[in-house]
Amino acid sequence: MRLDSPPTCQLRQGGKNDVVNQQLKELYMKKLKLFVVRPNDDRKTIYKNLIKYLEQQGIKVLRGGKNDK
Repeated sequence: MRLDSPPTCQLRQGGKNDVVNQQLKELYMKKLKLFVVRPNDDRKTIYKNLIKYLEQQGIKVLRGGKNDK
């Protein structure tokens, strides 16, 4: 028995693996953003920059009291 065309894999058919590969390519193409702490920064400046950095990464920060759970 002879096949005229080779069997296609899931990537060529537009399967789920194609989407995963595309997401990986986009992840690697993003420029690296760093959170920098300088020795002369005080605690409030570091906290403010950390909150800004986390929001850029897509992480939402909720403010609450020490006893909030």
